[in-house]
Amino acid sequence: MKRILFILFVFNACIMASAQKIEPVKLNTPDKTRGTAIMKALSDRHSERNFSEKKLSLQDLSDLLWAACGINRPEKGMITAPSAMNRQDIDVYAVMEEGTYLYDPKLHELKPVAVGDLRHLIASGQDFVKKAPVSLLIVSELSRLGNADDEGTRLCGAMDGGIVSQNISLFCAGVGLATVPRVTMNKAELIKALNLSPTQLPIINHPVGYSKPAEDKTVFTFNVGQFKLNVLAEKMGAGNPKILIGATQELIQKHLPNGFQSQINAFLLQTPDKNILIDAGLGDGLLKNLKSLNVAPEQIDAVLLTHLHGDHIGGLLADGKKVFPSADLYIAKPEYDYWIKSDNKLAHNVLDVYKDRIKLFMPEALGSKKQNLFSGIQGIAAYGHTPGHTAYLIESGASRLLVWGDLTHVTAIQMPHPEIAVTYDSDAKQAVDSRRKILAFAAKNNIPVAGMHVASPAIGDIKADGAGYVFQPK
Repeated sequence: MKRILFILFVFNACIMASAQKIEPVKLNTPDKTRGTAIMKALSDRHSERNFSEKKLSLQDLSDLLWAACGINRPEKGMITAPSAMNRQDIDVYAVMEEGTYLYDPKLHELKPVAVGDLRHLIASGQDFVKKAPVSLLIVSELSRLGNADDEGTRLCGAMDGGIVSQNISLFCAGVGLATVPRVTMNKAELIKALNLSPTQLPIINHPVGYSKPAEDKTVFTFNVGQFKLNVLAEKMGAGNPKILIGATQELIQKHLPNGFQSQINAFLLQTPDKNILIDAGLGDGLLKNLKSLNVAPEQIDAVLLTHLHGDHIGGLLADGKKVFPSADLYIAKPEYDYWIKSDNKLAHNVLDVYKDRIKLFMPEALGSKKQNLFSGIQGIAAYGHTPGHTAYLIESGASRLLVWGDLTHVTAIQMPHPEIAVTYDSDAKQAVDSRRKILAFAAKNNIPVAGMHVASPAIGDIKADGAGYVFQPK
């Protein structure tokens, strides 16, 4: 019996060893005739983060690696990327689903390094990276340049890595592949997983794949008990980190290495008997989004405003007239009092056109049980971004969700660092205080949140993380 068990153990061990083995990949001869002219490639070069999960063809992978740092002058062993003193210090690792390989320019071959998918270490929290079929990790072997601890040596290594990065970017632009250069990665874990030496310096990485057409989707629907909350997104684009107050370049590089998406959202809350709009955005696509839900403007019963900035009330008027003729307009009294005294033309026009339908209310303190608007809908004081900035707590059955308005504009950095304000805040100190209190309340009570400037799908959960928080999209 023991002998049989021993044989089975050895047999299973052999199977496991076989399953965990990856073989070298002999690459195709590079096709040096493909791609566009260099000026066209420079014109088309851009960063792209929307990847199809389709694997790269062997030819595309072969040409990509040769373009990065393959041998282009065999008689001298010279490569496509110049390096300091021609020391050829750059190694390129191909991180793929089945394992990680080291590119050997002399053999034009991928040599196995580690079994298993390490793309999550390259991604380091940015999920789009894990969808790319291959990520190229650029590593400088500093010992080929000189003293690895010397600042000049490390600078040369970084420069050589940057040249290889540009080769990758231009190749992808020339043949229509998607890529983005990134410095974000879990270096410590990659060093361990790939068994890198102390003289090997990971510099930059490039997820590479085929472009996936961006989804033209601007409406997302979620259930809150018996209610439905529909995200109505518009005006998506690249944000400007200059709006951040108190964010150092180090923090921006850490949390926003590839920028951030700016977005404007309104929300349609559908209860069993009402259609309630929370903010009206700029009006750029709002009616189209409502139409996709088979909701006509006349069917909106109420509009709850978080505040009266233009990107929240712009959709209320068209040609100076009401867009939602049947809707009551709910505004926090401190917000109304502030804007009625201002010289803001749009705010005055909205308040004048809807004057017969305006309902003023006082937002409740965080944690209050009073339902001050409709059954299951409570206005919550979130002052600071504007004098009467209001969040809305929605409750149906055992389900709750907080629509927090402009509590964050750059979620990726204001969650881990709630102390960072934005230039749009009328009272930055008060805005920070409101953000801290609401984040703590939502995290402690496991209340999902939604925001007017949170990237699609704009709804997620809040978890405490040290002195800050993490936002996990639904």
